[in-house]
Amino acid sequence: MRAPSLRTLSPVAASLSMALQATASIAQEMPPPRPPPPATATPPADLLARSPEASLDDGVRLAVHLLRTRQTEDAVAVLARMAQERAVDVRGYDPVAVLFRLANGRARPGTPTGGSLPPSAPATAAPPAPPAPPGEELPPPPPSDEAVRARVIDGVVERLARWDEAGARSFLSSALGDAPVSGPDGATLQALRLLTQGGVSTIGGLSAGYSATPRYAPMQLLPDRPAGTIEGLEVLTLYFSMASYGLILGTWGGLAATDDSRYALRVALPLTGITAGLVGAIVLDRSRSVRRGRGYAVNSGLLLGTLAGTAAVVYADPDEPVDGWGYVLGATTLGIGAALGLSHLVDALPGSVNYVTSAGLWGSMVGLSLSLAIDGDGTRGQTIGSGMLIGEGVGIVLAMLTADALKPTPAQTRWADVGACVGGMLGASLGAGSDSVEGVGVGMAVGILAGGALAWFAAMPSEADRSLYLQRNASTDLPLRFGVSPLPGGGLLHVGM
Repeated sequence: MRAPSLRTLSPVAASLSMALQATASIAQEMPPPRPPPPATATPPADLLARSPEASLDDGVRLAVHLLRTRQTEDAVAVLARMAQERAVDVRGYDPVAVLFRLANGRARPGTPTGGSLPPSAPATAAPPAPPAPPGEELPPPPPSDEAVRARVIDGVVERLARWDEAGARSFLSSALGDAPVSGPDGATLQALRLLTQGGVSTIGGLSAGYSATPRYAPMQLLPDRPAGTIEGLEVLTLYFSMASYGLILGTWGGLAATDDSRYALRVALPLTGITAGLVGAIVLDRSRSVRRGRGYAVNSGLLLGTLAGTAAVVYADPDEPVDGWGYVLGATTLGIGAALGLSHLVDALPGSVNYVTSAGLWGSMVGLSLSLAIDGDGTRGQTIGSGMLIGEGVGIVLAMLTADALKPTPAQTRWADVGACVGGMLGASLGAGSDSVEGVGVGMAVGILAGGALAWFAAMPSEADRSLYLQRNASTDLPLRFGVSPLPGGGLLHVGM
């Protein structure tokens, strides 16, 4: 058999060569095959190094972490310290300044979050425009890239301050897309992009990186409020009550210290009393140990005691102002002491304390209304004072007997106050149509009772809301805690409520 000649194999070799070249070119154009995914979900180290958060310094990373975990007050404290240390203008667009405005806007809603926009200038050097024809104006030049970035940052911060993470994410994506950001404001935009994602940061080593920067560790300004202590509106009530008691005490002291109406003590002592009351409230508030209901108890003793003292002044009609203020001061002091003692004895809830306060207040107003109906045009101070004292006492006793069974909430009591106030004014105005004091008194009494009762039942909470209120205010330990602190030459006995 004859072997194939070289001429016969030449076409075959050429065909094979062309096929191999085509295969090699196709292989070069195709992407390399991807390796199978690892068994764990941990991203590789080089990917973490290229993540936007890795380019932020430790202080900014800590601030982003605090904002993403909704630790707003800690973020404000950390960023304020960073701005002071780095001499950062908080109206600028440095990452620290922008994050500080964001944290401040979240902690204090309504605070402006925008920065000082840079002056607008053309983004690129353009040839001078021809002069405008007479009577026409040329459009303003386009804003600079720096001004555009500043407006984008302000828009994102404004939405994040309102906790609108979805809106901020959409706004930032529409302005910049998903491409990596760079340039002068690159770090700021990267931090904002992380904040629009919400939730806790998942970049590896984040917690370790933050814990390794003690100089930027969040500083706790005040300890957290333990469960079962005063909070919210009760804190403000405590401040108001102690300042008011200081005013009463200082006014009486100024009147008792001198007979001269132009004497400086009559101005200095009331101001001193207000200051002392506020300082005492600050000390109690910072201790974080005042039991819930105790702030309302102080307010209850203040209001009911002042009302009883005023009724005593109307009844006795003293000749000297110092005697009248003495009645008010004595009744207020006894009222605060009695209210604190009773609230400690039964460990009263805030709703129960407010319920007793409202019952005493509106009971006194009903007694005043009935005294007007009894005396008519010939009203007497003894009748008015007696009516107020009797009405207040009856209201307090009835409320104390029914508070445990009704278990009122503070919101329900406040609505009852609104109903009694509106009903009393409406009843008095209707009674004024009779052109007699008796009609005004009867109308006001009926309006207070009817309006308060209607509002009470209309604002009655559901059983689920009432159960949640009782669980949140449940007592977990002894209401009072005693302690002794050594001092030079003696000691200090302190009681925690």
